[in-house]
Amino acid sequence: MKYLILIVTSILLFSCKSVEEPTFVFKDNNEITFYRVRENSENLFAQDSVEVPKFFEELLFTSVPTNLPTENEIKEIEKYYKKVALDKKSTIKLTAIFNEAGFPINTANFATVKICAPVYRDILIFKEDGKVNAFAKICLSCYKNHIIIEKNQFSNAQIKYKELHKLLDSLASH
Repeated sequence: MKYLILIVTSILLFSCKSVEEPTFVFKDNNEITFYRVRENSENLFAQDSVEVPKFFEELLFTSVPTNLPTENEIKEIEKYYKKVALDKKSTIKLTAIFNEAGFPINTANFATVKICAPVYRDILIFKEDGKVNAFAKICLSCYKNHIIIEKNQFSNAQIKYKELHKLLDSLASH
C-alpha cells in the first residue's frame, strides 16, 4: 500500500507540466491613437441646463466599454476627446511602457492602492493591421486604468504612471 501511494504521488507530481500564461505583446508597428478629453466636454458637467450624453459620462467615469470599441464608438469618442497625433518615437515609448506593465491573459485585477473615483481623461487605442486590438482608459490623477486587450479586461494594471504622465502631457501640449 505504501508503494502504491508513492507511485501514484510520483505520477501526479511528475506528470503535471507547468504552463506559462500567455501574454499580450504590444508591437512597435502598432498604430496608436491618443485621445485627451476636450476641456469643453468636461465642462458639460458644470452646466445644469445641459444633459450630459450617457456614452460620454460612462466613458469618463466607469469601466465602459467592456469590449473593444467599434468604429462608430471611436467616432463618438472623437466628439468628446481631442485626437493627438503620435510620431514613431512616441509610439515606441508607449509600446515599451505597456509591454513593461505585462498583461497576463485571463487575469482580472492587479493591486493598486489609491482611493479615488477615476476620471478617465486619456484614452489610447491600439490597432494592428487597421483593426483595434487594445483599448486603454487612463486616469493620471489617481493612477487607475481600464484596459481591454483582445477579449480580456484589466483594471489597475501596474504601469509606470510618472513616465506615462510625462509622455502624454508632452504629446497633448503640442
